[in-house]
Amino acid sequence: MTSQNRPTNEEIYEHITKGYIPLCYQSQYCKNLALNEITIPQKLYQYCPFDEKNHSINNFKKSEIFCSSVENFSDSFEGALTIHELDRMFKDNCIDMNSIPFVNEEIKTEILHTNCQARTNKMVKNLYGISCFAPQNDSKYMWGLYADKSKGFCVEYDFTKFNFDNNNSFISPVAYSDTRIDYSHQMKECENDCKKCLQSLLSIRKALVTKNSDLGHEEEWRIICKNPLWKNWGSKFLDDAFNGVPLDVSSCITGLYLGAMIGKSDKDNVAQIIKQAENLKIPIYQKEMSPDKFELTEKLIWSP
Repeated sequence: MTSQNRPTNEEIYEHITKGYIPLCYQSQYCKNLALNEITIPQKLYQYCPFDEKNHSINNFKKSEIFCSSVENFSDSFEGALTIHELDRMFKDNCIDMNSIPFVNEEIKTEILHTNCQARTNKMVKNLYGISCFAPQNDSKYMWGLYADKSKGFCVEYDFTKFNFDNNNSFISPVAYSDTRIDYSHQMKECENDCKKCLQSLLSIRKALVTKNSDLGHEEEWRIICKNPLWKNWGSKFLDDAFNGVPLDVSSCITGLYLGAMIGKSDKDNVAQIIKQAENLKIPIYQKEMSPDKFELTEKLIWSP
């Protein structure tokens, strides 16, 4: 999906806030969003490095993607809400905490004695894991930044038939903005209205798909998966270590692209991913630098 027909921020936010969210005292999972409202690109791509701990190789060998905790992202703004008025609203009794369904005594005490914005942002970052994709495989910027200067590889996926319901996940394009999502007044609307409260919790998702407008050229898509430890809103959940969630996407992998700058030192790594691609019966392409243009070209090196 190119920038010409990419959804607007308003359409993205409407897309991700529809559906249902579990009540704090229930363990049932979210109902999936209506994906026909935003068309998923036929192909999405994930750029991968040959990292020292072999995370990317192992994920590919297991036909998985890893929805990582936002805490693991390099951008400290990832998933960050703006709730600068919320501490004052609670402490000045502008919001009656007794009327908000998911706020128990432990959380009430903590709200009154801690920085509410920091605590809520930590909660948001522990709710979901994220895996990131691009709508193209020939971005020199993406190859350079996410695939170790074109020394890594890129995996092609078709998620149009992926069952997000069964995997407690959803997919969305990223919205790009100069401002962060403000949650203060939505929390205020939670008072005495369970329906608004649940919708307010759904709106937390907006923070997970909003990035600085400076990064708009990435045209990123995200698969976001719920933390399986999410049973309640107590402090123990907030403090539990959450690294991320693996998803089996073996039915979605449709191609493998080798970076243009892969060298002899990567021979063993390349052999492992080529073997897996052959097992999956997907085509393998070699990216190359154009001899006269600032472009990446490709050639087919194996086909099932």
